[in-house]
Amino acid sequence: MKSLKTLRKQSIKAAKLSFKTGQLDETNAKKFIKSFKALPLGESVPSLNYYLRAIKREISKTTLTVFSASKITTAQEKVLENDFKKNYRILKTESEIAPSILGGVKVKIGDVIYDNSLRSKVTQVAQALNN
Repeated sequence: MKSLKTLRKQSIKAAKLSFKTGQLDETNAKKFIKSFKALPLGESVPSLNYYLRAIKREISKTTLTVFSASKITTAQEKVLENDFKKNYRILKTESEIAPSILGGVKVKIGDVIYDNSLRSKVTQVAQALNN
């Protein structure tokens, strides 16, 4: 049986190879899934789990998610998308309403978060006053 570390590395490599020009290539993905399913059960389940997580991570690298306290307009969404396209490859933009941020926006691309929310600013002021 292969070690979990080896299975993880192979699964992550397979996930990266499942993308062409930033888009998921379903044909390649199905081939990898089929090959993982053919492994013994003790290797198949962890491999598929690692592969799924890696696929989600790769997709999130090209997805711009905008959190705001209230619904933003399509024009505002496009402005943010164009600003972030200067430094990131964005294939999909999503917006979510998050009343807890109070105002402003919070933007997420992959593992990177830009927080320009009112809640964040209030927290920064409170921390500065406490120090």
